Amino acid sequence: MSFFMLENVNSYLNTMYRSTTSRSPKFCKP
Repeated sequence: MSFFMLENVNSYLNTMYRSTTSRSPKFCKP
């Protein structure tokens, strides 16, 4: 059960990281 939760958190963090990286260039280059 804990392993499943860890994977869930990892996937959530990965999505958040991707969303931040995709937003970053937009701010740099208007």
